Amino acid sequence: MEERNEAIAAICDCCHNAYITSEGTVTAEGHHYCPSCAEDMAVTCIECGAIHDRDYATRIGDNYYCNIRDDECLINAGYNLCEDCNTWVEADSLIYIENLERSVCESCYEYYDRCANCGEVITREDSRGTSDGRVCENCYENYYAECSVCGESYLESDLETRESDNDDEENEYICLSCIRKERGKIIHDHDYKPEPIFKLFNDSLSGAYFLGLELEIDGAGQNSEKAQIIKNAMPEKDLFYIKRDGSLNCGMEFVSHPCTMNYWMIEGYKTIEALCNSAKSIGYKSHDAGTCGIHVHISRDNALGATEDEKDATLGRLWALTDHLWRQLFTFSRRTTSQVDQWCSPVDVDELHPSDDIEFGKEVKSCSRSSRYHAWNLENKNTIEFRIFRGSLNNVTVNACIELTDAMVIFAKNSTRGDCKKTTFEEMVFATEKYAGHKYENLRQYAAKKHLMNLEGGNEECVDF
Repeated sequence: MEERNEAIAAICDCCHNAYITSEGTVTAEGHHYCPSCAEDMAVTCIECGAIHDRDYATRIGDNYYCNIRDDECLINAGYNLCEDCNTWVEADSLIYIENLERSVCESCYEYYDRCANCGEVITREDSRGTSDGRVCENCYENYYAECSVCGESYLESDLETRESDNDDEENEYICLSCIRKERGKIIHDHDYKPEPIFKLFNDSLSGAYFLGLELEIDGAGQNSEKAQIIKNAMPEKDLFYIKRDGSLNCGMEFVSHPCTMNYWMIEGYKTIEALCNSAKSIGYKSHDAGTCGIHVHISRDNALGATEDEKDATLGRLWALTDHLWRQLFTFSRRTTSQVDQWCSPVDVDELHPSDDIEFGKEVKSCSRSSRYHAWNLENKNTIEFRIFRGSLNNVTVNACIELTDAMVIFAKNSTRGDCKKTTFEEMVFATEKYAGHKYENLRQYAAKKHLMNLEGGNEECVDF
């Protein structure tokens, strides 16, 4: 009897056609392929000979490797995985980044940088751009700062530090490039703060206190040529610098460097006179402009006291003195009521009750923090600012504003709060002159003109602290 061979048929999982299994069948990941489809759908691992679906193998060049057994075949064949792009590359070509503890391929390594400061490899996402190049976050936080003018970051050691006037604000840093640009300007931006030049005249720096003047002029333009004309007229060229001021229509602000009272009286007043005369000669106004003010700063250190408690006590007495003499100060200021309300309002000390001068001063500081637009602005870190004065281009008037500021602070520092609440304007001036050892000639002249002092027949010797 003739023997029969029965053919066994199967359905291909790829083409879904029937095929004779004896003609060849390939099984991979549970799929059965006919010989024709197997050429496209199944591959053989060149390392171990296992057959896999093409999608379950890793191709490198013309070869396929298992990738379902912990990558053993790929690793045995000398490959490893780039931890950035997840591509298998020859293990010897991987670059190990020690500080980041990762291995990457040559292509991915091109997207890394080296910290320009410490040399560690860094990612661009976790680094900062600086004038030196990109640096790591650690170096940036410890060694770099941003120029407050141009926004570029530099090594702190290459920047000029400018201490903020406000306790709530951080110090500013200025790069050398911006410093050179600023120094080349005649009119600076409103936030320009150069390194102060302390002006003394036969004074000892130890124990000295300083007064600074801000004088606004308006009406003839924010013009560099005109600013230079005024600057050229000054005998002391470096006493004032010039800034823009947003409160002015078409003018500018002259800001002095800090000076002792002796310096103002002996040297500074000459420069104020030249400034005022020159500004008037080319069309500027100050009092009549209606937009201008005179602000006088006086240093907290030494002027108010040596300790924080002494400074607080002086501030409390100064506020009491200002409140007590407010009618005379309003007359002295030449301000209108609306200008006072807008730019230099007084603090109502009747709302404050501490009997102790130190605690009284602390409450004054607390009340004044809502705004800098008080008669005395306490918002600056190193100075207090007397803001009540209307602008003027009469040099005697400007000088008198400086002298009054000095007199009031000296009186408040060396008297009691009771004295501050009962003294007259005239007594306050005479007592301060006696203590300071000099006369306020401009203050006397201006106050007499405003009928605040009687210089004829007054008994100057009877007044004392």
